[in-house]
Amino acid sequence: MPTANPYGAGPVPTELVVTTGDPAQRSSLHGWLIRSDELRGLYEVIPSDARQGELGGGLEVVKLLLANGGVVTMFIGSVLMWLKSRRSSFSVEVSVGRKKIKVNGSNLENSSPEDLKKIALSLTRELTGE
Repeated sequence: MPTANPYGAGPVPTELVVTTGDPAQRSSLHGWLIRSDELRGLYEVIPSDARQGELGGGLEVVKLLLANGGVVTMFIGSVLMWLKSRRSSFSVEVSVGRKKIKVNGSNLENSSPEDLKKIALSLTRELTGE
C-alpha cells in the first residue's frame, strides 16, 4: 500500500529505479516507454548522476505519478515487453525502495503476452507488497 503523502494530496508517487547498465539500452527503453499510450502522463523519468566509481548512464529513476499497483504493474509489464523484444540475454533490474528484482530477457523468450501480464503482476506484488 502506498505511503500517505505528508502534504495531504493523496499517495506519495512510487519511485522505481530501472538499471540497464548500458546507455544505448537505456535510450531504447526510454523510447519504448515514450511510445506507450497506456503509460503516457503516468510517469516521469529522472536521469540520475553517476555514483562514485561508476561510469554513469545505466541508471534511471522512474517516478510513477499515480502510486497504485495497477500503474506499477502496467509499467513493469511494459519493461518486460521491451526486454522480450530485445531478443538477447540482456537484463534489467527494477527496484522499489530496498527491494530489487533482476529480470533476464532470455527467460522471457517463449513468454506469451498473458505470461508477461502474470509475471508483471507477480513482480509488482513482490516489489510493493500490493
